[in-house]
Amino acid sequence: MRLMQRALTLKTYIKLILGIIHPVLIILLPLYRRKFSKVETTHRPIFIVGAPRTGSTILYQVLTNNNELLYIDNLASLFHRTMPFGIWLSQVLFRNKQHNSFSSKYGNTSSFHAPSESQAFWFRWFPKDRDFVEVSDIDPVKIDNMKKTVSSMMSHHGKDIIFKNLACGQRIRVLFHVFPNAKFIFLRRDPRYTAQSLLLARRNLNIQDSAWWSVKPKLYRKYNSYSIHRKLAQQIWSVEKQISEDIREIPETNKLEIRYEELPARLYEIQDFLNLEFGLDFDVDDLKITNRLNVSETDWEALETAYKEVILREGN
Repeated sequence: MRLMQRALTLKTYIKLILGIIHPVLIILLPLYRRKFSKVETTHRPIFIVGAPRTGSTILYQVLTNNNELLYIDNLASLFHRTMPFGIWLSQVLFRNKQHNSFSSKYGNTSSFHAPSESQAFWFRWFPKDRDFVEVSDIDPVKIDNMKKTVSSMMSHHGKDIIFKNLACGQRIRVLFHVFPNAKFIFLRRDPRYTAQSLLLARRNLNIQDSAWWSVKPKLYRKYNSYSIHRKLAQQIWSVEKQISEDIREIPETNKLEIRYEELPARLYEIQDFLNLEFGLDFDVDDLKITNRLNVSETDWEALETAYKEVILREGN
């Protein structure tokens, strides 16, 4: 508890300092992009996508713990409007230290070096009121800005960069347009347990049944009027359906689909897919992957029935 309080206090100080120097960083940002985006990079962005509660956070934590991949940690995320400087500061302060962070709370991690979803970073280019977008929805100037920002960071540090922001699964068309060499890891899980985990998360966070939470598929406003069990089933089906459709356009060499239940057995396949040279400094036996009943029988039956009805109504 004390460690967390100290981290929160330090975070407050950093935000105060950042508020003071932010105008200077904004001026320097175009110069940074111009310098490093001039250099043609062979490095590529990597995106972990899928429905929420499918194991994406633990995979993100495992893959970022060996220092081969660039990633946004909680320190860098504070610089979401000037991310290259946040990444640079993190690299300077932590150097080759591993974050050794393998716990999270609904996708959020605590230590400064632990990986972050950094929603705010993506809101610089994507709308806040929806997650699904077409290429035509995004201003070409923003597309160019996105490309130069991400490419310049990879060029500067000489590494691929990995992102885990599940809203990006609804933006694959745009991301593949901007980064045609990008790689995508699509995580899936038994939808009954995904729905159960979503239901428990919502209840633990005191989210009203009438509110939407997490990834927004194309028709999420329509689905938001559904009963909670039907809403969750439809959310999972729609998110995964969109990813499945959009990922078809991506070459086989640039995509990998993984089941949550198979994650420990396929970690080394993921390592090869990403061309990681030094391997995963992680004991796969420590990877706690479980599917067990944690809700009442009434809730479980309602979730099962709701998902079956979605399949009947929408198709596989």
